[in-house]
Amino acid sequence: MDTATVHNEETLGIDPQILSKLTTYEDFLSFYIQLSQTHDSVSWVKADLLLQMQRKLGEGGLVQLSKELKQPASTVSTYIRAAKAFPVDRRDPALSFTLHLHASYADSYNDTKGVFYGEERFRWLEQAADGSWSSRKLLAEIQDKKVDSKKRVIRPCIKCGKSDKKTKQYVLYAPGTATRAKKFYMDENCFILLLNWIYGEPKQQG
Repeated sequence: MDTATVHNEETLGIDPQILSKLTTYEDFLSFYIQLSQTHDSVSWVKADLLLQMQRKLGEGGLVQLSKELKQPASTVSTYIRAAKAFPVDRRDPALSFTLHLHASYADSYNDTKGVFYGEERFRWLEQAADGSWSSRKLLAEIQDKKVDSKKRVIRPCIKCGKSDKKTKQYVLYAPGTATRAKKFYMDENCFILLLNWIYGEPKQQG
């Protein structure tokens, strides 16, 4: 083989001659970074190739490819997802393919139409770069954010229009009855002003 990476008939690895030339920590670090960059480059090439194959041959070609390579169809779909989520001009060469892939899960994706809804993935990727996050941390942060958003629906205040953590649902009952109630979302500060308007300003002590 022209790459000269074969140790024997069963094991693949780095050419011993190349390893013998690595002596200092900087040598090993530099070579490892080169391998990582090569791995990411190959992953992007695979992703773009599979996306183009899908466009040209349809899903049938991808299914056949998965069978030929004995790979799960989900693996092929994952590559295509990454390629669609981050076109060439939106990729950060300093960040890994996996980091891009995990950032894509910040937005909803219609697998049938192959369309992303939203652009949160770009913001998350920038945040991961600024914080030097690992791909695991990025995915964990995105998942935590989604869980929080499902637990509580944030709606705009009916008075000022704000939509933040201070916007809550309040209930006002008609005087003399507990059955006639008005439910609405309002900013905490706006609700205090409303109570002051209804019941009067609280008297200052002292």
